[in-house]
Parts: sequence; structure tokens; C-alpha cells
Amino acid sequence: MRITTRISLVLYTLEEIFKYFVLIEGDKLIIKNVISPSLIYYLEEVFGRSLEVVYRDVNEICPFCNSKLNKNGTQKFLLNKNREIRKQKYVCSNKSCVKYFTTSLDGFIYKGRNYMKFFMLYPVEQSSIAYKPFSLLSEELNHKYNTRIRRETIYHYFRLNAREYLDEVWEKIYDDLEKAGIEASGVYHYDEQFLKIRKEQLARLTLLDAQNHMIWGEKLIPVEKFNQESIKKFITDTMHNKPLVALVTDDDNKYPGICLELEIIHQLCHFHKMQNLMDEINKKINRNNRKIKYREEKLKKIQGQIEKINKKTKNKKGRIKKEDKKHQKINNKRKKLKRESRTIKQELRELKDYNKQLTYYKDKISLMFKSKTLKTFQNRYNWLLDHKKEAPEEIISYLNKLTKKIDKLTNHLKYDNIPSTNNALENFYGVTLKESHKKKYKTTEGAHLRIEFEKQKYIKRNVLNQKQEKEKITVI
Repeated sequence: MRITTRISLVLYTLEEIFKYFVLIEGDKLIIKNVISPSLIYYLEEVFGRSLEVVYRDVNEICPFCNSKLNKNGTQKFLLNKNREIRKQKYVCSNKSCVKYFTTSLDGFIYKGRNYMKFFMLYPVEQSSIAYKPFSLLSEELNHKYNTRIRRETIYHYFRLNAREYLDEVWEKIYDDLEKAGIEASGVYHYDEQFLKIRKEQLARLTLLDAQNHMIWGEKLIPVEKFNQESIKKFITDTMHNKPLVALVTDDDNKYPGICLELEIIHQLCHFHKMQNLMDEINKKINRNNRKIKYREEKLKKIQGQIEKINKKTKNKKGRIKKEDKKHQKINNKRKKLKRESRTIKQELRELKDYNKQLTYYKDKISLMFKSKTLKTFQNRYNWLLDHKKEAPEEIISYLNKLTKKIDKLTNHLKYDNIPSTNNALENFYGVTLKESHKKKYKTTEGAHLRIEFEKQKYIKRNVLNQKQEKEKITVI
């Protein structure tokens, strides 16, 4: 069958369906109650004029005696509190039955309400896609449907439906995870993210699987209750009946004790260790650069003064006589400026050399962290120790601190499937609760819901979809 023939068939089918459910008589639009009221707005836009709308039952038969229903006038209904439509009223044609009915729109509008179900679900569905303020959602609906739904109403609908919506999605996600055979690997990323709700500071604790990127546990607790004991309890509660072999963390002092008590492998994040070094080095380099800039400007000024003096005395040749006090004074000033210039040049060389040394050793440390084998790592680390005395103070201080934790920096090279960084969890935080959103929420419930929406998207994209992609590659 040709493509044009298929398209014609589809259009013909749609036209026949439309004729059965929708009828236009002049300015009157008659719609069966299986068609959404959203159609009214689209048809009026197409025709460019307002239409009188009457909703009728799709089957005009009495549900009690199966007799035909006779039309018995219409009932007014204010759709979305701004659009008047009419619902057909009926009376049973069977004189022994004589039941009265009014066309029901319960499929699209909750009983006793005026707004369509779509309006009530809109804030939840939009929130599942991306963060949008309730005021913006209200404006979108008002613009599209020419209504006056308030921000407070949108917020009420969100609170009314969000939990049920999330629970339904979670049910499907857990079902898909079970079908995909995704289980805890035993190696996890752990970190915290801090956010502020009104005046309360909260810590968001997270455990993310290092192998399949599944989030096995999340919890929001007040900062006052955030300590080594609360972290340990969170990990043990989350990992109950799940394997717990290793933990990848940053350099906080709370974690070594926890790993020791739980008898698990502790891997320190290389990225955080490099960041600690970069913070110290950048402070020093920036301070030196400010000194370099100041001295270069001063040197330029001095050279300008020397040049000015040289121009004044260019015709004066030979040794200056002792009696010539004026030129003696000028000459002494020139000598002083030249001495000052030499001192500044020396200081500039030292500052620039110091910066070069910092950059050189930083690159050496970075190269050590990029080592692919334990032997390479140890060789590069030993080289740093051998040259420590020649290194700048910041590097010496850093290496002294590093020596105490060197074993926890190489566990990823000793054991399989342990990552060297906590980047997966940092990326998760960046996606699910951006830095700019940390202070936007006014209630803990709102923050919880936003995090859940983002977490569901993350699991679908990074856990379930990745699993499917791997299976496709394996089949190919």
C-alpha cells in the first residue's frame, strides 16, 4: 500500500470518528460525553468564533430498562469557571420507568468541581518534567484557556495529587528494576548536600551505587542532628540486607571512623583531594599574581622616570663635577631608581618562578592520581617524597597531610570495581537539586517532592535506560 493511500485512509477514519462524536449545527457544537472539553477551545480557535456547546450521552439509552431516552431540555455548566456550556437532560421514554438523567462529564471533570481533571494534574505533570514556579503554571493555563485560575489553586492541586502521582511512578520504576535484575553491588558513593528552607539548615544524605548508579537511600535531616552517629545509622539502615563492601567519600574526618566500625573498605575521592590542593595553590598563585601586577606597574613607572631623566641629561657627557649640585642630585636620583628597578625585577623573577614551581608540582600530583596501576602510583608518589625538600611550602604541607591517608587513596587500584572519585554522586546532586534551587523551597515537604521528581527522572535515564543500552550492545 502506498504512503499517500495509507494517509488518506487514516484521515478518512478520523473524519468518520469525528462525525460520530462531534456535530456542528450552525453556531451550535454538539459533543458526545466521551470527548474531552479541551476540544471546545481548539475548535473555537479554528472557526474563529464562539460556539454554543451542548454535551450529550454517547448512548442515549436508559441504564435501568434499556429504553430510549427523550431529550428534556439542558442544564447550564460553567466549565473552568469561565466558559458556559450546556449538558443535555433526559427522561426515559418508558412510562413505567420515567427516570430523569443529566449528561455526565465525570470522565473529564471531578464531581462537584468546575475545572477539568487536566487542570488538576497539570502542575504535577509539569513538575515531573522540570521545576516551574506555581505562578508560572497558573499563567500558562490562564493564557491557553482564558481562565483565571490562581497560583494558590495550582499549589492546592499539586499537593492534592503529587503524592499519588509519585507513588504510581515509583511502583512502575521498582517493577522495571526488578525485571532488569538491578541489585546492590556493595560499592557505594556517599556524600551530603546542604540546603536551606526558610531559616532551617538541612543535610541531604545520599547513597548511590558505584556500579549501576541506583540511589539506594536518601534522607533529609536537620544540620543539628548531622554527625558521625547519624551518618552511620543512615548507612546501616539503608544497607540492611544489602551487601556493603566499600564506600567512596570525600576527605571529611567523620568517614574513616564509620568505615572502621562497619569493617568496610574506604576509598577517598581523588577529585576532592585535588580540589583541596587547587584551593591552596590558587590562593597563593592569585596572591602572587596581584604582587606581580603591582610590581610590574611600579617598574613601568620607575622606567618612565629613568627615561625622563635620561632625556634631560642626554647632552651632558663625561663625569659630573662636584660643584654641579643640580646634576649630582639628578644623577643620584637615577642611581636610586635603577637600584629599585633591579630589586623589583628580582622580586618579579622570584614570584614567577614560585608560581611555575607550584604549577609544576601540581601537575606531578595530578599525574600521580591518574595512575592506572598501584606500582605507577607508588613510583610517582615516591618521586614526590624524594623532591619534597625542593618543593614550595604549600606542596610540602599538602604531601605531609597526604602521607597519612595514602592507603585510602589507592584502594581503587587494589580492588576491582571501586571508583577513584565521587563524581557520579556530585553529578547526581547537580542534576536533582541545582545550586540555584537550594534556597527556593519554603517547606520540607516541597523540597522532598522536588527531589523525588528529579530522582525518578535520574533513575529512568541513568539506571534503566543505561541497562537497556548495554543489553542492546551485547545483542549486537
